[in-house]
Amino acid sequence: MDRLNEESGSFKPGELQKFTQGVSWPIGKDDLAAIMKKNGAPDGLVSKVQGADVDQFQDQNELMSRTGL
Repeated sequence: MDRLNEESGSFKPGELQKFTQGVSWPIGKDDLAAIMKKNGAPDGLVSKVQGADVDQFQDQNELMSRTGL
């Protein structure tokens, strides 16, 4: 298992879209974390979102770059 999966929980890259289903961008990181948790995202991934150095994400690309996904 690689380091990202160890920190974020085991998930496949295509699942990120599943975890962000129903998100209206831009979105605050706390709201995004809540939606992702509801959609079944691993706790480690939700923690990465909550720990991001921004208050709001403009789109999924920014989410990926800010969280190292």
